[in-house]
Amino acid sequence: MLHIAFFRNLNQGQRNSPITSQLVDAFTASGATAVRAFQTNGTVIFDAADPTAAVHAVVERVAGVSG
Repeated sequence: MLHIAFFRNLNQGQRNSPITSQLVDAFTASGATAVRAFQTNGTVIFDAADPTAAVHAVVERVAGVSG
């Protein structure tokens, strides 16, 4: 089943924000599959057995690269 994550005010590519590839990589590292970014506003479509755990892992990883 596909899931959608919305990251409000992510501002991809702006200072102190991850670029699209970093966001997608964070989802992949969390164990998510079929990951794809939608537009550049921080919306991501993905599949994961535990989507909540995947998103929590992504938030931690993105915080590490974006400050």
